[in-house]
Amino acid sequence: MAAVRKPFEKPRKHADEITVRCENCEENMYASKTFLEHISHVFLAMFQSDFKEANTSELEIKDISRGYFLEFFLCCNSGTMKNIIRLIINTSTTSAITTIITDVTSAITTNAITTINTSATSDITTINASTNTCRS
Repeated sequence: MAAVRKPFEKPRKHADEITVRCENCEENMYASKTFLEHISHVFLAMFQSDFKEANTSELEIKDISRGYFLEFFLCCNSGTMKNIIRLIINTSTTSAITTIITDVTSAITTNAITTINTSATSDITTINASTNTCRS
């Protein structure tokens, strides 16, 4: 059985590979500088200018958890888009179903209130008519 491929979680030995370290995290991530430059103009500026990251093989990320950063990498990696698209479709479907249920519930509630109001108005009219008949 083939091993499950986990992009960015194991070194791949790219010539321009960089180790990505997140603050307060033991596990590193690994990515090609070229890939990072391609997905973000911020990385492009970092690696193609006088920033210290241009001349190092490590990148420290602060204020973002490893999990979020890994999800960002996976979203940008065409090899994992099928899973991301499936997640989006499932999320959209769930959202659409929730909206439909809300709309139907609202319509049923509105209909029920209208029916109750109509019935109550009719009953009040009948009572008033009976009361007026008795007074006459």
